[in-house]
Amino acid sequence: MLRIKNTFIFKYFFAVDLNTYSVIRTEAFCYDIIPFMKKVIFRGKKFNIVQEIYKGIKGTKIKEYCERLPSVIVLVITKDEKILLLREFRKERKEYNWGLVSGHVEKNEIQQPILAAKRELLEEAGFIAKKIKLFFISEPSSSIKWKRYVYIVKDFSKSNDLIKKDNDEKIETHYLAFAKVINLCLDGQIKNETASMAIIRYLAKEKHLLKVTSAE
Repeated sequence: MLRIKNTFIFKYFFAVDLNTYSVIRTEAFCYDIIPFMKKVIFRGKKFNIVQEIYKGIKGTKIKEYCERLPSVIVLVITKDEKILLLREFRKERKEYNWGLVSGHVEKNEIQQPILAAKRELLEEAGFIAKKIKLFFISEPSSSIKWKRYVYIVKDFSKSNDLIKKDNDEKIETHYLAFAKVINLCLDGQIKNETASMAIIRYLAKEKHLLKVTSAE
């Protein structure tokens, strides 16, 4: 018998909710909670495919998911209330795309993704963050284990160091008004959906520019 929060789970059959003392019969409890076997069936440079096998009264159940290193997104707001957007040529799409400062977290930065955010800001925009704040963490779904840390930077300075970029990296920096950026989000020109959500959430929560009224 296992206990999770306020629920006793009787292995394979049912659970008892301690708040209501009701019995829950559900397919979810027909299998062990912890897999008896876990293995990486594909290992790539950026992501792995993981397979977990669970035992249950109906045999075994296989769960597969994609697991990749975390990434960071940096929303930069200037003092005159504009948003820093990058216009970058994407080789895989063969076109220029709008987006925020973003990039992957190195293995030595996993415990402190804020270091990756600062590094990407310096590499892609040439800025040094004086103050940086975690805004939210995005996780796509249970089938894709991928944390995306979204940071906000309002206080920054220009770096005097020459930033070395890859030979095939083409990045332009633009400072756009809130209304223009919102239109880019809604028109789908900002392809990274987490970046679009970061912009919309910031403008709605911090600037109260997007208001939703309840229908009467």
